[in-house]
Amino acid sequence: MDGGAHLLCGDDDVLVGRRAEELIGDCQAEILSGRVLSAKDMKNLAAALREAVMTPSLFGGSGCVWVRSAIFLGCALCAEAAAQFEKICETLKLARDLGVAVVLSASPVDRRLRTFKMLKAICRTAVEVVGGQEGAEIAFADGARHFGLQFDFHGRRLFLEKIGQCARNAYVELEKLDIYLGERRIVCAEDVAAVVCESNCDNFFEPVDAFYGRDLPEFEAALRKFFGGGGELRAVLAALQSRNRVAMQLKAVAAVTSSRGRISPHELAGALDRAKKMQSLPLPNGADFADVFSQNRWYLCRVLDSVERFSLAELLRIQIALRKLFSDAIVHWQELSTDRSVGCFLELFHAIN
Repeated sequence: MDGGAHLLCGDDDVLVGRRAEELIGDCQAEILSGRVLSAKDMKNLAAALREAVMTPSLFGGSGCVWVRSAIFLGCALCAEAAAQFEKICETLKLARDLGVAVVLSASPVDRRLRTFKMLKAICRTAVEVVGGQEGAEIAFADGARHFGLQFDFHGRRLFLEKIGQCARNAYVELEKLDIYLGERRIVCAEDVAAVVCESNCDNFFEPVDAFYGRDLPEFEAALRKFFGGGGELRAVLAALQSRNRVAMQLKAVAAVTSSRGRISPHELAGALDRAKKMQSLPLPNGADFADVFSQNRWYLCRVLDSVERFSLAELLRIQIALRKLFSDAIVHWQELSTDRSVGCFLELFHAIN
């Protein structure tokens, strides 16, 4: 890969990340997080990038750096952060002269922003990663190879119909199929119908946000909108379970890192760093969809609201109730009408309020 900046962007963060990994290939890249939430984070990123570019010998060859998930390309920057962005651009120009390749992956991006246009102008290459149906099919083929799954004709067609145009859904649903099938590797339409959720419907995070906002009218309205559009009960259940697990972990982090038993968004990064060093804290390790340490910090700041509104005992009760509801729904979900699906969640809401 030639020295200089290489931009990969698109609407699907999973697909953009995959393409960045393919571009980097076997290079021993130094990975820097582009998930900056403040001007201070931007300053730290600018300093870390310059250090990485100036010391290529530490990671072999001519050097490679990956700025992963550069979310600053999707929003306007304050004056202080914009000044740090200009320093990043200067470092990218320097990287080209030094023969150091810098890969920046970003999703989503705002192509109208001056910062995006500035960065694109100094990049050696800028690739728009294909999303939509074509992107979902690419993600499906890539994921199927990764898990060693072979689909028959009807299974493949039904799977692509269910996942819609989202590559993230393809990877999530393939992982579910991998677990469901056990040692069996051939996937038929019956397997897909039993496990894979419909994804080509309205946003199922709307009812989740309303539930953890303890807003009953909004929760019921969001549920009826979701199920009326063909959404599946299992999708909302999975989103609620994931949010609840992260909320419980944040509750534990707050309990062991703050004398007040609570943390603000500004304290989150420091609290997570301290909690990660506490070996006795029973939190998961490694990247996982429910691992608090691998989540987007912006998302975690949203979940902090849930932590404030619920006690740990309530979150535990919710988790137990969701597990029971999931056990019932996995067997009878096809028989549930919109009213009954909504009723299941309203019973859950009233049980903890």
